[in-house]
Amino acid sequence: MGSISLEKLYDLYRDTLSKCGLYLLNEDNETVEYNLFEEFDIGVVSFLHEENLKKLLDAGFISSYEMENGLQLRKMVSDLQNKNEWNIKSFRVSGIWMKLLELSDKLYH
Repeated sequence: MGSISLEKLYDLYRDTLSKCGLYLLNEDNETVEYNLFEEFDIGVVSFLHEENLKKLLDAGFISSYEMENGLQLRKMVSDLQNKNEWNIKSFRVSGIWMKLLELSDKLYH
């Protein structure tokens, strides 16, 4: 399988961030579950991976701030998964989720 272009990689990075944000607090559980636990979850693994962020940084698509915070966002997801808080119930009540949503918004906008 061939590699994707840097432009496409950047588009996928941005699409991943668009699936996670404070706007989800006003969405129904089905929308939240689809955006976060399907779309965002897949994107975090692939498009917020350190190697891909480094490619985007080196090509000038993202700043060092965005790279550092992208890695932090990925770590927050991993922490939520390891603490068994990667679910809709925790999403609605956990302060960690709020920080994750806010960080994603900062990176997306």
